[in-house]
Amino acid sequence: MTSKMKWTVIAACVALVVGTLGLAEIAAAQTVTENVHIGTGRVLHRSGETLIVDVKEGPRGPGIRKINIKSTDGITFKDRLGNVVEVFDLSPGDTVSAYRRETRPAPVTITMSEVEEIKAAEPPAPPPAPKPAAAPAPAPEPEPKPEALPSTASPLPWILLVGLLSLTAGLAVRVARKRA
Repeated sequence: MTSKMKWTVIAACVALVVGTLGLAEIAAAQTVTENVHIGTGRVLHRSGETLIVDVKEGPRGPGIRKINIKSTDGITFKDRLGNVVEVFDLSPGDTVSAYRRETRPAPVTITMSEVEEIKAAEPPAPPPAPKPAAAPAPAPEPEPKPEALPSTASPLPWILLVGLLSLTAGLAVRVARKRA
C-alpha cells in the first residue's frame, strides 16, 4: 500500500468516525472562504460593459484578454496598494489584480493517537499473489497465403482506352471523308 493510499484510507476512516459520532453536520458546516489570486494586468481600455486587460500573469498565461464586466460577478479587483477597486472606476493604464472568492471545507485536524487507532483498526493487506513463472512465448505462426488475390482494380482505365480509340477512329473517318 502506497503512502498516498494510506492517507486516503485514513481520511476515509476519519470521515466514517466523524459520521458515526454524529459530528458530520458540524464538520460539514465548517468552511473556509478565501480570495484566490486569478491574475495581474494593466487595463488597456474600458467601454461600457467591456474591459480589455493586458494580463501579465494568470492561469492562461500572459496575453490580452477581453472581459465582459457582467461575467466578473464574484471577482474583486485590487490596485497596486491592495485597495479594492470597483470595475467602473478602472481606467486605461491602471494596474490591477483580480481575485475570486472561493469557499472550501475547512481542513480536519486529528492527533497522532487518533491516527494510530485508525491504523490499528485497519485490516492488514493480504500478501500479494505469487506470480506464475513466465513461459516462453510460442513462435507466431505465419499467416496462410490466400489462394487468389482479391480483385481491387477498377475498369476505368479500360473504359478510358476504349473511349480514346473510338475518338481516334471517329477523327480518322472524318479526315478520310474530307479527302475523298
